[in-house]
Amino acid sequence: MLALNVAAADTPGLVWQSALIAWILSVPLYFVTKFVLVIAHEGGHAIVGIALFNGIKRIIFNKQGGGETQFAGDLTWPFVILVAFAGYAGPSLFGLMAAWLLLHGQPEMVVWGSMAFLVATFRIVGFCSADRHQRGAGLGRLDAAADAQLTERQPGG
Repeated sequence: MLALNVAAADTPGLVWQSALIAWILSVPLYFVTKFVLVIAHEGGHAIVGIALFNGIKRIIFNKQGGGETQFAGDLTWPFVILVAFAGYAGPSLFGLMAAWLLLHGQPEMVVWGSMAFLVATFRIVGFCSADRHQRGAGLGRLDAAADAQLTERQPGG
């Protein structure tokens, strides 16, 4: 068990330092960390979907920090529950795995594992932007002719 020996005189300083670090990590860096959390969340959906032998059509990330995982086929209701749970458990499980690797002296594995996950997410599944998602198509899957057709179908366009 981990024990901290902190003198009573040092406690207020430690509390303020901890509060400052927590504020920095939660408020200013939220604009970055929300995207990292969405990647882990959608990755959790995708990994369980693939494990249940269902192909991934695409993963969409939008500018507001949200996302969506679209599957190639329909899932039956027990699998829908598992896939939905995996999305919410994904960030925690990735964090626990990283903490376990760090505790066992494997910081390089955390970096390489994170990079491999990002490359797999963006390369294999595809990266879609919010404006293309609203029109129903993703980046990399849209050529100029299809883009023109989608623009023509939109009201007022």
